[in-house]
Amino acid sequence: MSVSDPVALNTVCDDDPVSLSILATGGSLTYQWYKGGIPVVNGGNISGANTDTLNFVPIHVSDSAASYYCVVTNSCTSVTSGIAKVIVNLKPKIPTQATSACTGLAFSVSPVDGVPTAATIVPAGTTYSWPAPIVTGGMTGGASGSSQTAIDGTLINPTNTAQTATYTVTPVSGTTGNCVGNAFLVTVTVNPAPSIGNQVGSACSGNAFTFAPVNGAGNIIPAGTTYTWGIPTVTGGITGATALSNQPSFIQTLINPTNAVQTATYTITATSGTCVGSTFTMVLSVNPKPTVAADLTSQNICSGFAIAPITLTNPNGVPGTTSYSWTRSNTTNIIGPISGSGNTVNLTLTNTTGVQQTTVFTFYATSEEGCVSVAGTASVTVDPSPIVTAIAAQSVCSGSSIATVNFASSVVGATFTWTRTDNTSLSGIPLSGNGNSLSGTFVNSTNTPQSTTFTVSATSGSCSVAANSATFTVTVKPIPLASASPSTQTVCAGSPILITASDNNNVSGTVFSFSQNNTVSGDNMSISGNLITGSLVNNTTVDRTVIFTINATAAGCPSSTTVSVTVSPNPVINATPATQNVCSGAPITTINLPAIAGVVYSWTRTNGTALGNLTGMPDSDSNATSITGTLTNNTASNQSTTFTITATLGGCTKTASVTVNVFAPMSGSVGISADQVVCPGGTPAALFVSTPPTGGSGAYTYQWQSSTVSNTGPWVNIGTGSTYQPPTTTAGTLDTYYRLIITGCQSFTSNVIKIEVPIFG
Repeated sequence: MSVSDPVALNTVCDDDPVSLSILATGGSLTYQWYKGGIPVVNGGNISGANTDTLNFVPIHVSDSAASYYCVVTNSCTSVTSGIAKVIVNLKPKIPTQATSACTGLAFSVSPVDGVPTAATIVPAGTTYSWPAPIVTGGMTGGASGSSQTAIDGTLINPTNTAQTATYTVTPVSGTTGNCVGNAFLVTVTVNPAPSIGNQVGSACSGNAFTFAPVNGAGNIIPAGTTYTWGIPTVTGGITGATALSNQPSFIQTLINPTNAVQTATYTITATSGTCVGSTFTMVLSVNPKPTVAADLTSQNICSGFAIAPITLTNPNGVPGTTSYSWTRSNTTNIIGPISGSGNTVNLTLTNTTGVQQTTVFTFYATSEEGCVSVAGTASVTVDPSPIVTAIAAQSVCSGSSIATVNFASSVVGATFTWTRTDNTSLSGIPLSGNGNSLSGTFVNSTNTPQSTTFTVSATSGSCSVAANSATFTVTVKPIPLASASPSTQTVCAGSPILITASDNNNVSGTVFSFSQNNTVSGDNMSISGNLITGSLVNNTTVDRTVIFTINATAAGCPSSTTVSVTVSPNPVINATPATQNVCSGAPITTINLPAIAGVVYSWTRTNGTALGNLTGMPDSDSNATSITGTLTNNTASNQSTTFTITATLGGCTKTASVTVNVFAPMSGSVGISADQVVCPGGTPAALFVSTPPTGGSGAYTYQWQSSTVSNTGPWVNIGTGSTYQPPTTTAGTLDTYYRLIITGCQSFTSNVIKIEVPIFG
């Protein structure tokens, strides 16, 4: 068996694929690779441990060893190959890098082994190569590099915001195997630096001047740029300049003590973060301010009047045209123009309160350059002109007091005078007066409404304005004069009553109403227009007096009068029975008339004697205490008579009616059914009235009688119906006779019939 040796020295780079091989012959062979005497086992990055080729995919630094060899075995022997040494050098492994720099300043990136973590591998002597970077914002200066010990360069950012340059860098280890690592990125953020051209500006003396350059138009102004400047060079003795550092804008307030334009020249450095831009100059022209003066600085006026004109001037004589403007204070309590322009102030002011008010005018002078002076002032005191508080109109009835009017005005302590129009139809309150209130009573001498108008004026100090007076009207309405006819009357209870109301003053639109005292249930009085009608009841036995109050009202103005009505009682009639039925020739039931002191009864009746139908009682009685007697019906039909009873008490009467019905006299004969023969054990036919009587009440009673002796009796009462059923016969039943007695107003006896019962032998 023969075995060749592997390559004795193998120098490789970490993470590369590596193989160790031998060549052996001599039968059926087996292989076992060893590392430093320890068998190599397949697994992980190692394969082929039992073949002629040992593979590392990839190889690691931990796979380095001084002696790798292979033992080859056949059925006869084992042969060990020569030793192979494996040296694994580190390959650079560098994560993404980032740095920043100001535009135009060099940057340099040197990766450090073990930073930021142990996974960063930078072998000694590592060099870097890269192509030109990818940039944003149009940056320039990006270049390629080859075999450099650091990544560096100088980039120009032409914008006012941060831009980036991204480098793709390939690292190569230097002194340990020249191993090429994976490319990594280096991102360089290039911050802008301000770049501003020289500037000029202008400001008014004493006014703040602020300058904050704007990006564009040749200027590069990153956000957050700050400015630093020293004391400027000035002309004309300008004061107020200050030196400041790291300010967000340029700001100065300079004082020009002259009346001509002066300048201040500043050198300013702009900085953005740590990036310092170039310096620039600011030449600031300081315009002078005019001054302002008023020829009249205080005055007093009455509310509603014009002020004395105020003239404005420019004492320091700033060249050019000077314009003037003004405003004033206290514009709520004092109304009128609140601002204006021009060198003369002339206006009218009104004090809306009740106390003295002051308004302060503030004046400004403005130069052609727009420089506004320090304010000048003048005050105007406006005394209140009292305004009389509005007074409501009122309407009263003649002879009634007006509602007291208490005067008031917008000024506390004002005094008042008043006048009124002269209406000769009104008297009671004078045509003029003074004081803080007005009261009194008007009398209207007519029958139509009359009016007078009051004018109330107020004075406070020397201020009184006619236009501030108040007017109000009092309308005095006429009062109707109520009367009624008749003023007294006496009536019977229930009799019609008429009272006529009238207005003796003839006031248009007068309406009437009434009320009564002593009201009782059943009174029924009403009014229509001026007529009061109806009736009154008196349920007593003595006179009742009712007082009516008659009201006449026109437009709410009333007057009244009274009327007395005496109501005499009506007599009471209680005649019973109200209806009765009697037989002809029988006495009627006595109709009693109650004995009441002073009451006299009389009566008349219908169907009187002259007609001949009913006789036996008179047709009337003029002084009755009762109604009694017997009436005879002389006809063949029922007759009625109605008694009309009149009760008289004093001059009052009352009537009542009672009716007496008199039945026609009874007549005729009564017949009953015929004789019968009935065998023993048979039932006779029922007996009935075959011929009834006439007349009477028509409501009859019946009495059936029988006799077994003879047809003349003796008789035994046996039934009371309008028919009678004889009993069933037997062998011992005797012949029986029957008759009927019918009773109405009179009694009638019928014929006799026989029921025969034969005897069989």
